[in-house]
Amino acid sequence: MHAPLSLIAGVLSVAQSAPEEAMGAPDSQIEQSPRHREARIEYWSSEFLDSRASTRLHLTTRFSLSDGHRVFGGGSAWSFELFGTLGVAEGVGLSARVPLGVRQPSSDEPVRAFMGNLSLGTSLGHPVELDEDIDLLFAAGLDAYLPTLGEQSPGAQARAAASVAVIRAHEPQLYIPQFLGARIRAQAGISLPGVELQLELGLVPGVTVRQDSDAVLLSSVAARVNGRLGDTVEPFVELGASFQIAGAGDVSPPVMLTPGVRLHITDFFDPAVFASINFVESAVLVFGVDIGGALRTEEPKTRQRTPHRRDDWLEL
Repeated sequence: MHAPLSLIAGVLSVAQSAPEEAMGAPDSQIEQSPRHREARIEYWSSEFLDSRASTRLHLTTRFSLSDGHRVFGGGSAWSFELFGTLGVAEGVGLSARVPLGVRQPSSDEPVRAFMGNLSLGTSLGHPVELDEDIDLLFAAGLDAYLPTLGEQSPGAQARAAASVAVIRAHEPQLYIPQFLGARIRAQAGISLPGVELQLELGLVPGVTVRQDSDAVLLSSVAARVNGRLGDTVEPFVELGASFQIAGAGDVSPPVMLTPGVRLHITDFFDPAVFASINFVESAVLVFGVDIGGALRTEEPKTRQRTPHRRDDWLEL
């Protein structure tokens, strides 16, 4: 009799423990299995700080064909900029920008080409995860400008440099002759499902290294919104402006609104086209093409998540 009783007791014990194991199985499986998160479309702006410090390369061309009165007035101003960022550690990047300006007057004056001020910089960024699909974006940067744009006497050369500087509302100091200075900037943003927003502020102290040296202090403000259409198309809108706070001269390019679209075609090809509209001279439109690309990081597209149960809410 003892053997059948012990067998029955064993069966009852297993039956009683089975529901408890079944209740615990989902939690253990959830802890081991990540919840899939939709892959984000990264933003590769050639202007803004990147809190992820992605390794990327841009060749950005901007041009205006206006004479100040008509959109297509015969003359033209061009900027060609090679910009690259090297991610050396998580959130840490080193960057360089090589600018070239070209001015073709509508008159009989010759075409003038010149190198702008070489820029070297570093940035530090850190995305902060708030929720499964929401990140706060923080970044700061320091850029140095070397006076590689030679001394410009009043006349055709000075007009050429000024005509290119005004199509770069976000960073006109690239085309201020003999400018030696720095830019300190900070960015805050938020990344939501399908959209990212950034706000960036900058301060630019500098001097002109010539015999009659002048000090200058500029400020800059810029905002950006980008969305996503599928996995390939990234429409964006940027707003940029620079203002002179102190110093000689008048470095005040117009505020520019820049809508555009970037295509994420392959793992290292993300071209963009855009147009900039200013609020001072509506006839002066700036068109642009950015041949850019970035190395995709190894960040996984899934994140470890353990959903809280209702009975866990009171646990410390």
